Amino acid sequence: MHLDQETLSRLVDGELPDDEVRRAEAHLAECTACSARKGDLLATDDMVSSLLPYADDPTPQVDPAELIRRARPAAPRRLQRWAAALVLTAVGAGAAYAAPGSPLPALLGWVDDQTTGTEFRQEEPEPSTSGLVLPLDQPLMVRLEGITGPGALIVTTGSGPGIAIESTRAGVSFESEAGVITVSQQQASAGDIRLNVPPEASSARIVLNGREVWSMIGGSIETTLPESPDGTYREELP
Repeated sequence: MHLDQETLSRLVDGELPDDEVRRAEAHLAECTACSARKGDLLATDDMVSSLLPYADDPTPQVDPAELIRRARPAAPRRLQRWAAALVLTAVGAGAAYAAPGSPLPALLGWVDDQTTGTEFRQEEPEPSTSGLVLPLDQPLMVRLEGITGPGALIVTTGSGPGIAIESTRAGVSFESEAGVITVSQQQASAGDIRLNVPPEASSARIVLNGREVWSMIGGSIETTLPESPDGTYREELP
């Protein structure tokens, strides 16, 4: 059984009652692992304290001592140890690092040693897909508003149970009102917007950022979108 971190910290900071101090010291006399952890705490405390003379004066609006005092009166030395490190980083790290004889480079090296072997990686977000299917027997206008960012508008005319609208862009919303579907996004994002309008559809119009780019009425198509040999209409989005 080893001493927990809280007990070791309170022992180093002189916060343990006398009977707990005696038990802790007796354990440390027999446990090399806990004794080494106590030594690390003492070394960290001494190292941070030694940085104080090398730091620039704090800005007039900030009183680090007052911040430390207010944050946790019950543990002054432990709080001072970590708050001093934060204050030094915020207001005097540059000067402390460059000052002759400064131990800050050694401290930074110690922190690096503690994190060696730990890999921090930001996972790529999974592409999100959203969409809806609308009935074939109702005239429809699809308005694409504020659509910016890499990707394409793709229109097909394959068979299906309804007019399908699908987006692989993040942050896209769909609003419906009286035969009009508005597809909008609040900020630029990458991804395609696909529409499939079956030939049986009553009528469909597509308006991209204020201009009509595709329409089908009674099976007749008018469009400004480039058509590929397979009958797909595609335009790169701005």
